[in-house]
Amino acid sequence: MTNEKMKRMAIRVNGILSKTVFLFLLLIPVIWILRGLEIYIGSMEDLIFVSIFVLVLSVVPGVFNKLVYNEELIAVVILSSMEILLMLISMNRFAELSVIYVAVPIISLLYCNQKITQRACIVGYLGMVIICIYRTTFLMECKTILYCKENIYLTVLKFTLEFLFITIIVNYAAGFFESWLLDSGEGILSDGDAVLPYGADAKGAVKEQQLNESVYDVQSLFSGIERDMLAIVKGKDKKFELEMDNHLPVKLFGDKEEIRQAVSGICSDLLMYRKEASVRLYVTYDSGIVPKRKQGITLIIRISGYTDITAITANRKALGYYLSQRIIEKLKGSFEDLSNSEEAVFRICLLQRVEDERTIEKRKAQQLAEISRLKGDSANWNKKSMFRKQIKVLVVDDNKEVCKLMDAILNSMGAYADCTDTGAKAIKMLENKDYQMVFIDQMMPEKSGIETVKELRYLEDEYYQKLPIVLMTVNTREDAKKEYLELGFSDCIAKPVEENEVKEKTRKWIKDDYPLTYAEYIKMQEQENEI
Repeated sequence: MTNEKMKRMAIRVNGILSKTVFLFLLLIPVIWILRGLEIYIGSMEDLIFVSIFVLVLSVVPGVFNKLVYNEELIAVVILSSMEILLMLISMNRFAELSVIYVAVPIISLLYCNQKITQRACIVGYLGMVIICIYRTTFLMECKTILYCKENIYLTVLKFTLEFLFITIIVNYAAGFFESWLLDSGEGILSDGDAVLPYGADAKGAVKEQQLNESVYDVQSLFSGIERDMLAIVKGKDKKFELEMDNHLPVKLFGDKEEIRQAVSGICSDLLMYRKEASVRLYVTYDSGIVPKRKQGITLIIRISGYTDITAITANRKALGYYLSQRIIEKLKGSFEDLSNSEEAVFRICLLQRVEDERTIEKRKAQQLAEISRLKGDSANWNKKSMFRKQIKVLVVDDNKEVCKLMDAILNSMGAYADCTDTGAKAIKMLENKDYQMVFIDQMMPEKSGIETVKELRYLEDEYYQKLPIVLMTVNTREDAKKEYLELGFSDCIAKPVEENEVKEKTRKWIKDDYPLTYAEYIKMQEQENEI
């Protein structure tokens, strides 16, 4: 379920229906009352079994909703439980079968998700067939087995035709509601963009937090924290050091912003409240397993420093420390205070999902190999250049490895690249108006990419208004892209940068009177290879 609006709707509906299923618990006292009135003629063993069965099916959806985070799976469990409980009711000969078997497909329309509705229709049809066979075989008074079989076939055929007609209508309605939700952001149970409250239910808060989870680059996340901390210690008698386990997977799935806040909160507290401070941040994982894609691993973050945070806490200054503990609790992680008389030590453990099993070490080796290859390609750039004139591109990033890679990629195309590490320096370099394009990082010390582009766009000269500025960021979701355009960026590319995407954006944004067409470029390369 990739669309966020559909995910929000599923969370709302699952929260409501998981509680609604609890109402089926009323069947248990009803069955016992019917037995007392001698209307239900089953044995005591049958009665106990049915009661336990109803109890389990009524409670399982609620438990599932609390413990599982796959909303489609929760929806299937809830709707299947409803269908089975309705099947128990429909075993009564007086229950109207036509009304019961369409109940679950109609309820599934609340999800505004055609996929869930289709599954509900399948579950509803299977339930209808089972009840048809049961009622025809055991509840009808029939004289011969052949008579019973004929009635079974006719009854199933009758209800199948009815169900097929209803399924077509329900699926059409589900498609309509899904389009409505995606287009307008409103749904049948919508209350705007907010998630419906779950009262004191902690799962509601966890699920709301889950909406902020995404795939993130581990190295990029902690390098960003390092930049923030170095900005704090700049010009002071303080030291911050980051060390990362080279065997860490490069991409994980989790709430990176919450992790950033939690780690930054403790590190900044350790750095800010002493004239002399030294803080070390070490990131690793539970090395007892070999990380595989879609597998859960324990991310271990160890923060140590020579600041006495106990004294800071006593003076009520360590706000970041307190907030970090709350954030880790919210993320269902563990927070350990291992401080001793010599240093403050904190250990954070968080369960994250692996999205790219390549290690930092392996990716670094791949990048170096890629740079070497690109440098080889750019050795004769003047012969293979895509551009009729010399093109100058400015790369703004405080990560030297990214600058090296971008320089190699752009040189392989025949473009000349200049690199700088701050937004302030970039603005100064652009005063000469020598550059046809800019690639800029989002997170940088002193002046971020967003602050830099705002300052450039406010300049009156037309050059700064039309200059293509491409943001390099880890967040390239559609909603984020729209926000970047509103902030003044021309486009964005994902980090870590990929050769093909850099080349594609460069071809797209360099002005038409400079580049060759792509067909001309390919033809020129073919001719060069023939020589």
